[in-house]
Amino acid sequence: MTTDDLIEVCNYEVAYSDAYSKYVAFIEYGEDEYPLFNLRTNEVPVFSRLGDYVNSTTSVVCDMDGNEYLEKEAYRFGLTMGLNRIPVTTGGPFSPVATAFRYGFLDGGGQLELILDHGIGKALKRGKVKTLASRILMNGGCVLSCLKPDLEPDKDEKKKLFAEAMSTRKKNIVSLGLSMNSKSACNNALMDGSEVYIHTLFMRSPHSKLYAYDGAELISSATDYIVKTKQQNRYMVYPVDGEGQYSYLGQGYEVLDLMNEEILRKVQYVRKLYENIAKETRARDARRKRKKTQ
Repeated sequence: MTTDDLIEVCNYEVAYSDAYSKYVAFIEYGEDEYPLFNLRTNEVPVFSRLGDYVNSTTSVVCDMDGNEYLEKEAYRFGLTMGLNRIPVTTGGPFSPVATAFRYGFLDGGGQLELILDHGIGKALKRGKVKTLASRILMNGGCVLSCLKPDLEPDKDEKKKLFAEAMSTRKKNIVSLGLSMNSKSACNNALMDGSEVYIHTLFMRSPHSKLYAYDGAELISSATDYIVKTKQQNRYMVYPVDGEGQYSYLGQGYEVLDLMNEEILRKVQYVRKLYENIAKETRARDARRKRKKTQ
């Protein structure tokens, strides 16, 4: 679907018009396909989508705000996930951190499942949503809504729908900071026994620290998450001075292909070097501790 196609959809006010049926799949409540994520409410009668379903294993929730450093880290996180073809579900606010993650993921070629807190028709009348939806569909992703195309819920209903959709059973939750909606999603996931992973750089709120004590696991990067969840980890992304293969907010990024034997040897050498430094540090600290106790 092209941007012009999306504009054509947006030009129609009436839900279920020919334009909608041409591009949007409607699924009535109770049908086998309704919906793939597990809503606990029977109040929403229609589910709609643009594009094909993405078999996502990970839901990513993002903070409402952040500084430029966090935006760059969110882009790097998304780029690493996209390059390694980890299918992702995301939604919630169009905040700087969320936007950085999504475009990093799409730049890496990832298939994104975007959950809207509006009806599809209502949301696509907004320029930034329409632009993002076009990129998602070009990558073979999917745009989803639990509402009829022309509806916009109130704040409480948005929070409820988002939390239910993001905290699907059998999906990991990755938190790049916590907004009100993402806190609810993390709560639901922990109650359902799903795995919750919190990026340490985004642990600015006390809620993040509480989740860490409640069973959430801390991660330091996308590579850390991929390794811990035993998914394919072929590409590593690192920042460089000047221009790189990818760039965001003036920061360049280069990509290491771990299937390249020469690069793999270098990476293993550096890891071994850091492991030895860590061992020496622990041994030195132990010696100092013994001296103090003597």
